[in-house]
Amino acid sequence: MVELIVLVVVAWFLWLFWRASKRRVHRPQPPPIRSSTATRSGVGTPQGPQSSQAGSYATTGEPPSAGWVPTGKEVTVAGYRIPGGMIYLGQNLPTIARYGGVEPALIVPRLPVDSAQPDRSGSMMPYWPSYSTIPPASRAAYLEWLAGGRGDPSFGIGHVFLFFYGLERRTLFDAQHSKEAQQEFGSIVEEIDRLLQIYGSNGSFRSYAGSLAAFLKVATSDASAYTEAPPLTIAPGFEFPLQVRIALGQLSLEGKPVPADWALAWYRSAPSTRLRTPAHRCPEELAMLFRTRYRERFGEGITVRPNQTKIRASYRPASASFGGQVSLSFTDSDQRTGVPDVTALQGPLTKITEIAEGCVSDLEPYSRWIGKNPTLCSSPAGIALLPGELVVQYRSEEVDGLCAAIERRLGASTLEEIPLVDLLEHWASRRVGKLQRADAVLLAQLLEKRGYGLEPDPRFGGPLPTVEQAGVVFRLPQGSPSAPSATFAAATVTLQLAVSVAAADDHVSPSELNLLEQHLVAALPVTPQERVRLRAQLRWLLMELPATAGLKKKLELLDPSQRSQIGHFLVAVATADGQIEPHEVTMLTRLYKFLDLDPNTVYSEVHEHSVVEPLPAAGPVTVRPAGGAPTGYAVAPPPKTPLPRPVALDMGRVEARLAQTATVSALLSSIFAEDEPILPREVGAGSEGRAGLGLDQAHSALLRALSARPSWTRIDLEALAAEHSLLPDGAIDAINEASMELCGEPVCEGDDPIAINPEALKELLP
Repeated sequence: MVELIVLVVVAWFLWLFWRASKRRVHRPQPPPIRSSTATRSGVGTPQGPQSSQAGSYATTGEPPSAGWVPTGKEVTVAGYRIPGGMIYLGQNLPTIARYGGVEPALIVPRLPVDSAQPDRSGSMMPYWPSYSTIPPASRAAYLEWLAGGRGDPSFGIGHVFLFFYGLERRTLFDAQHSKEAQQEFGSIVEEIDRLLQIYGSNGSFRSYAGSLAAFLKVATSDASAYTEAPPLTIAPGFEFPLQVRIALGQLSLEGKPVPADWALAWYRSAPSTRLRTPAHRCPEELAMLFRTRYRERFGEGITVRPNQTKIRASYRPASASFGGQVSLSFTDSDQRTGVPDVTALQGPLTKITEIAEGCVSDLEPYSRWIGKNPTLCSSPAGIALLPGELVVQYRSEEVDGLCAAIERRLGASTLEEIPLVDLLEHWASRRVGKLQRADAVLLAQLLEKRGYGLEPDPRFGGPLPTVEQAGVVFRLPQGSPSAPSATFAAATVTLQLAVSVAAADDHVSPSELNLLEQHLVAALPVTPQERVRLRAQLRWLLMELPATAGLKKKLELLDPSQRSQIGHFLVAVATADGQIEPHEVTMLTRLYKFLDLDPNTVYSEVHEHSVVEPLPAAGPVTVRPAGGAPTGYAVAPPPKTPLPRPVALDMGRVEARLAQTATVSALLSSIFAEDEPILPREVGAGSEGRAGLGLDQAHSALLRALSARPSWTRIDLEALAAEHSLLPDGAIDAINEASMELCGEPVCEGDDPIAINPEALKELLP
């Protein structure tokens, strides 16, 4: 009995020893990192003990040894006819690192395949699949995917990676020993690009496949690879793409300036770049705008002197066959001097980033538009939101027709009336009846970017006209503002008051018009560009004869002496033609009531402005003829034609009034310089604003702080963001993204100043 127990124990120990030995044989060891050198005409890869043999196989039967099936060759495995080649097929092929195991990409025909239940989703496959170890159901699905042309997006990404492992081995290992493998680079790159089109939504595959494709393109190109434009969709990663580094390095070596497209690629691919939504959503518009501004600033481009750092590229294959990273060194064509890695320099990138970030910011309105209206990106309303440089370049039938209608109306003049219906027939989103405010604003923006102005303009305080009304179009001078200044706002109110009085009789006399124009030119402290718009506004006001409704509230903030100054000016306008009609007095009385002035003083004011010197006699009057007794009084004969009543327009008095009007404009500007601040709404302690907004505490606090003003200068915003330990651009992006998700509108608009949208605030801070 004891002997039996001893035998059992010995057998058990022998079995354990055998199991341990078997595990040691097959346990993978950590692979070494190998390196080699590649020139511009070839690619460096780890040196392996064995290269797979290139060859082709019959469509039936099993090959005697493992090998590569060339591009275009068809084989049959387990009943699946696999076209196109580009696979490894055979019984045995060791991994490149040779630490045990079989090449993961090798298809071994003798292994079982479960065609009845194919694992198409790849759920049964491990993270690093190998054809030799995956379940039979997964092998069946993989062969089915290959037989179907490697393009079915419903299959799991594991099947795609298993095929991709073979492409890595062929290009990074076989090519070191085989010219045939090097000659296949072109077709392999095409296949990778095709797979990226289908499966590029998977981030992991996009990273590996994109890096390998870029590496192969550089390896097979000559020293002028930078002559080809880089992709517009390039995105930042952990390091600069090799294609960008090689192109920029070659430009530096040859002393050539960096073209706009490669400068933009430098910005887009920088690890420090945070690409905002417009860069992803509008890559073509960003490229066009960047080219324009980059060339305006740098001409042909920035010239970067070669630096000491040389390009050292690396690639970490997805396949476990390599056992680690592949390191490579690139040299120039004569192999004497290394290609400089200018991406290590910060100075040029800083200059490029400044331009690119400005372009991205200016594309934000258009980006938001196409995000909400993806089918209307080329409509006039969408084009209106593009930066001015792009609007001029953009070709659109509707926009061209709109500008042609304006040119026909203007001709050689700078200012003309035009029926609004003539403009709106070219506007895709026109409405029947009264224009929507959004349409009116976008129309004004579009015309401004094409060099025209329109009155009334809601951006400058104008009302929303109906389509039956006429407007005034004019040529905008260079440097015209896109928003009213405080002075312009005050001048507009003064002008509207003056026109209201002058037009009380439904007619404005030439002298009244003269006084108004003198007022525009000499009295109002506006810029020359603003004067052009004021003249157009005057023309429109005289056409429409505006009412005084809505002005009272704006005037209530003035003190009595200031309102009195305005009243004096209005009387001067009304009496400018030397006479005043009863209905004009009635209008003045009404406006005095609006100004909270004593309406009874209107008469004395009018009398003061209407007093004229006695008229001289037309000729001597004979009181009594010489000699003889008086027989009566001789009266001078009346003139043959009645004398016109002279206009009592004292220019000295007018100039005094104009000087007084400058004071009036100044005091009105104090009203319009800053609207009442939007008071922040109460938010509970620790609250993040409206439920579901998704902002953290710091961003929520910044949002509440922003609500204290209707607008912020760039400097003030940066200081405010710093108080909350936030970067300004990133913080504004986060707040705007949350606002767009919740209410479809951004909170912050513009670059400097940054306007705060009160309607969005109501939604975000209820």
